[in-house]
Amino acid sequence: MRGDDTPFPARLTVPRWPSGVPDLPRALAWTFVRAGCAGSARCAIGRWRTQEPAGVVEAGDLPAGFFEGRLVGWRLAVCGEAGRVARVVAAATAAGLLDEEIVVNVESTASARWFCPACGATTTVPAGAGSAGCDGCGRRLQPREHWSPASGQFLCDAS
Repeated sequence: MRGDDTPFPARLTVPRWPSGVPDLPRALAWTFVRAGCAGSARCAIGRWRTQEPAGVVEAGDLPAGFFEGRLVGWRLAVCGEAGRVARVVAAATAAGLLDEEIVVNVESTASARWFCPACGATTTVPAGAGSAGCDGCGRRLQPREHWSPASGQFLCDAS
């Protein structure tokens, strides 16, 4: 190889949230999930409800298996704080929803979830933090620009 001696250069991944409130595509049915919405001007729930009639569920009130067995034509719209939105999206995709079936609006980026490779714990930290102690093993975590959409968290180095 010329110029790069690694066969597969690493690609960094960070979540790319929409910059504005996205419109809802056509669907047979919708569920709106409020994931830490502060009700600010950036909250999309009110706008979405004018486009489509749908129930609103708080992320903390989602029962286990909520995303299981959904029928074709059902869609999910999630609005709120980035860390909480990421958790809802990760649970939905783990249950089999496709990216095309999920609409997101991030109202704020107040916190992030970090994964510890040493013990497997997840630590929630304020956005922009450079390092933090792991809630599971106490090791010092330093985030890398690699975000896992499957788990909704940043991968870290632990020392």
